[in-house]
Amino acid sequence: MQYLGGKRYIAKKLAPIINEVRAGRYLWEPFCGGLGLTPALGGFGCASDNCGALIALYNAVRAGWQPPRVLSRHEYECAKTLSDTEPLKAFAGFGVSFGGKYFGGYAADRKKQRYAECASNQLLKDIPACAGFSFEHCDFLTVEPGAIDALIYCDPPYVNTTGYEGKFDHERFYRRAVQWAAFTDVLISEYVSPIGICIAEIPRNLGMQSATKKAGRVERLFFIPKGSV
Repeated sequence: MQYLGGKRYIAKKLAPIINEVRAGRYLWEPFCGGLGLTPALGGFGCASDNCGALIALYNAVRAGWQPPRVLSRHEYECAKTLSDTEPLKAFAGFGVSFGGKYFGGYAADRKKQRYAECASNQLLKDIPACAGFSFEHCDFLTVEPGAIDALIYCDPPYVNTTGYEGKFDHERFYRRAVQWAAFTDVLISEYVSPIGICIAEIPRNLGMQSATKKAGRVERLFFIPKGSV
């Protein structure tokens, strides 16, 4: 399902690097977003997110809810008023919105792009592929660090990019990641980061037309080994 900052197009390159550090451990992915990377990681873990509607959607599909293959503009507008427990809310808000920005505007179907159908197909493919993961609603910034037998991989909203639920507190995130590193290894995806050691660089073509932007940006993976800070 389309999602701002999703890792789907680099998942095959990024997942093996994460899994090398993971070394078979349980994994906590506290910014699972659109599940662009989770299916490629495999194994067992917890995929969580601060967007309750998104987690409700994933658990509903796992329980047998069938996402619609067509969604009208009227249905899209009505979905905005639904409770976060209703799976249709996140399906419309992300899957049938421009660029995957949460309710960023209804994305009408085109000849080569049927948004609801694509989102439905992707969900029905991704959820079974995440069989070893639980889906949980939680805010990484409010979870008190403590003993944990898991690798933590974070893909937070990037600095100077559009978020889906207001302004993200990056400084608080960095402090929290360092606190968790007292108990376990922490990995962070970003373009740049003031913490951690860069262990991988993956060029990403953003699909822009201008000469400046056409080359895209470089995705980087930063590693904070347990007890290193």
